[in-house]
Amino acid sequence: MTPTTPIRFQVNKRVALALKKRHPWIYRGQCSSALDAIPVGSLVKLFGPTNEFLGIGLYEPYSAIAIRVLSFDHTELPVDHFDKILKKAWAKRQNKISKFKTNAFRWVHGEADGLPGLTIDVYGHTAIAVFHLETLRPLMAEALWRIAKEFDLEKLYLRPRKVPAEHKQLVNLLTGIEEIVKEPLWFDEQDWSLPCFPLTGQKTGYYLDLRELRTILARFVKPDQSVLNL
Repeated sequence: MTPTTPIRFQVNKRVALALKKRHPWIYRGQCSSALDAIPVGSLVKLFGPTNEFLGIGLYEPYSAIAIRVLSFDHTELPVDHFDKILKKAWAKRQNKISKFKTNAFRWVHGEADGLPGLTIDVYGHTAIAVFHLETLRPLMAEALWRIAKEFDLEKLYLRPRKVPAEHKQLVNLLTGIEEIVKEPLWFDEQDWSLPCFPLTGQKTGYYLDLRELRTILARFVKPDQSVLNL
């Protein structure tokens, strides 16, 4: 969907100062009662006490963090805003692929990539997405579908923040259909083939951020030795 027209919301001096330093969160306790009149999942255009523009955020009523900033630079979100962010995040991680000889990496890293509350990890031609901010998902659904297709992903699974026990299915965001997920999914790293468990594992199924440690340990492990699965 095309980003909707933001609703004007004025913040106090303390919040304005934090936003000028590019802090991406506004807590509920920092907001006036005017916040209660804003519909769930609305974009809000943020202004300071002297009516200076500070950014555009997304309102989330079910969290202690009431507003998460999507952009400090645009007075209106461009139609291709999410497309550009997803492409930029993908390009940023490509050095990991060559350095560690892997086809698995963190595509989207939440606020660090301008997509608050969203984590997407890629394992070969399959990606696993976790939305910690549910109101973001409908806003960027079309962009996510387009860019995933552009990068030849075959599956883009939506993993709940808490996967119920004995749960065997995840929604594929590329088709909108709930599919049975057969664990493990396998991916490459260095000269190894490693298992990912998107249903029963931690995070999106594997600790990708420990790849440096795995590389170091490999220097000291003999072929016939067993080590803790990192």
